Amino acid sequence: MVKYSGRFVVKDIANNRQYLADMLYGWNVGDNLTGWTLADTTIPTIAADGTIRLYDNTAGGGGSSLYYPINIYGNLWTVLSFKFTRKADDVIVAPYDFNGVIEPWLSANPQGARFDFTDFTRRMDWISGGWLGTYQAIPFAVPTPETEYQVALIIHPRDVICIIDGIWMGNIPIGRNGNAPLSLPPLQYYRANPKSISFDAHHGAGGVNHYRIRDIKIGRLVGVGDV
Repeated sequence: MVKYSGRFVVKDIANNRQYLADMLYGWNVGDNLTGWTLADTTIPTIAADGTIRLYDNTAGGGGSSLYYPINIYGNLWTVLSFKFTRKADDVIVAPYDFNGVIEPWLSANPQGARFDFTDFTRRMDWISGGWLGTYQAIPFAVPTPETEYQVALIIHPRDVICIIDGIWMGNIPIGRNGNAPLSLPPLQYYRANPKSISFDAHHGAGGVNHYRIRDIKIGRLVGVGDV
């Protein structure tokens, strides 16, 4: 993993709070996908405008995904910030999803803290192995095509927090196990494995998924204060 210098801030405007992170990795327009693992039906590419392109139009359903290993074990209190756009030719057919995740990357599935836009609901997740844990709906509508959104996921010593465009969307207490067994709660699972970040888009038969991502930042949470 490349260590990047510098810090960045995520603001919760309504609650007058800001979260300061020490950057571990950053990606933006002009970078390539070196170091990322590319996967799924159609592998991600760099679009003409320099953003990451998650696109798949397989008739029977498919997707496009990628992840980047951070390779840090233990309690990594973390901030993940990224900007995404749902493109005009994205055709929603269930089951569909777009998500951004801070996860233990040894898992076969994206787990840990997750922003998830799906046909079930718009939600944030705090989950361990086997998709077990807590799922919480957030007040976020279906993304308007060609509109860019900034999402932040924060794993804080007290809560997992989701902020979109500076607006606090919800939180899950860090100790909440949800439907995870006591032997494998989300926090213990998160501590036990090396970390990564991932992005994923999928669609059902007859659909198309097309998302663009840029301005990705992942960092260690080092401070919380007033705006």
